[in-house]
Amino acid sequence: RKRWEVMSTSAESLGRIKPAVTIAVTAKAAELKAAGRDDLPAWDEQSPGFLETENVFRVAFFGEKAGCDVNIVHMSTVESLELVRRLRHKDRPKINVETCVHYLSLNRDVPIGPIGKVNPPLRPQADVDGLWEGVRAGEIETIGSDHVPRKVATKGPDIWSATAGFPGIAQVLPVLIEEGFFRRGIPIEHLIATTSCNVADLYSLPNKGRIAQGYDADFAIVDPAGETRIDPAAYPSFSDYSPYDGVAYRGAITHTILRGTIVVEEGHLAPNLVATGQYLHRAP
Repeated sequence: RKRWEVMSTSAESLGRIKPAVTIAVTAKAAELKAAGRDDLPAWDEQSPGFLETENVFRVAFFGEKAGCDVNIVHMSTVESLELVRRLRHKDRPKINVETCVHYLSLNRDVPIGPIGKVNPPLRPQADVDGLWEGVRAGEIETIGSDHVPRKVATKGPDIWSATAGFPGIAQVLPVLIEEGFFRRGIPIEHLIATTSCNVADLYSLPNKGRIAQGYDADFAIVDPAGETRIDPAAYPSFSDYSPYDGVAYRGAITHTILRGTIVVEEGHLAPNLVATGQYLHRAP
């Protein structure tokens, strides 16, 4: 009780909510450090899921009062998802939810130490499984990576001084295919929508998110009988490590096509590529 007594002051004024959360995290972190904790679960314990859920409620509350839709990103705990279920109503502004692939594939007990430090923290496996059910039900509409391409030298020497975040953009599809399609039987069309048409619709990106006439020909070709083994050295990234290092996933991305041009084939960048990146203006 004492360790969280700062939260019991409640919100006498809305301006006091955020400082209370910050103080709660600081107090718990100091306690864990004093106990000599230097493990990945400690990072979860210093910022427990209910603090995230409180933030979700606050965002949804202000969204309702302002009459505007909100987008909850990087959801990491099933308690937050359960709150959104209760708050959603046809007569209220829409509450959109995004999570990241690491919250669907890694938990606080994976043996990777400070490499797994991220915000929000990795949670228990029960949260991983619960979030997958949210994906299955369409309650979590979009999935991202929160890609942070730092060097492994920044991930230590202990959990408290390590930087937060890790690379993950290259593992989005492998995780969805392995954990969603193969392990949980979620239709591949449903999974891919969370990274394509759902995203394009949410952010009003014209000509994106679908394979159809008039749309940019952006898509990937996957061999379901193939295998993807994670090797950080194989990815053209500034980062030199991966929290998935050595993991093997069923399914292999054989080709990546951007606006009708093959840019990756059998895991290798196509030769003589020309930079064709374009700024995507949102539709009105």
